[in-house]
Amino acid sequence: AKEEAVAALALAFEAEKLAASISNPIKKKQILEAIAQVKLMAEKVKETADIAASKPQDERAQKNLENAQRDLNKAIEKMVSLTDDKPNQD
Repeated sequence: AKEEAVAALALAFEAEKLAASISNPIKKKQILEAIAQVKLMAEKVKETADIAASKPQDERAQKNLENAQRDLNKAIEKMVSLTDDKPNQD
């Protein structure tokens, strides 16, 4: 789970570089908001992974981790969809 969070943060870093080159302020704002969400969810995954690892028999901790991972994946999908447009459509 932590590896997933680290990979998500790396994607967010690349998306930030892309956002810097976007001239459309609305599109740029949408991308930056999506990046912020990915970062937030990545941190949540790292936190819940630590808790789940320390309490492997705790079903609630495991469920919280699953939920955090699902939320992170949704945030990544949104970020990618915003940054994966055709070139020159900013």
